[in-house]
Amino acid sequence: MSDHFVDLNRQFSSYLPSADTEAAAMRSYVMAIERGETASSWDEILTHRLVVVLGEPGSGKSEEFRQQAKV
Repeated sequence: MSDHFVDLNRQFSSYLPSADTEAAAMRSYVMAIERGETASSWDEILTHRLVVVLGEPGSGKSEEFRQQAKV
């Protein structure tokens, strides 16, 4: 674990079960730019009782959770 956390201002979108893996990844990269879709911030995510965060291995999910626990 690094002592140098960089806040990436992560944004989260709803899971669409009909999307394949590649389509879901592409949607996450371009949703705000091309379609004007809204995304949720950590502040919004933390208002829910239960949330599942999905992401590629090594994308920083665990470190993000550690940082959120410190807040």
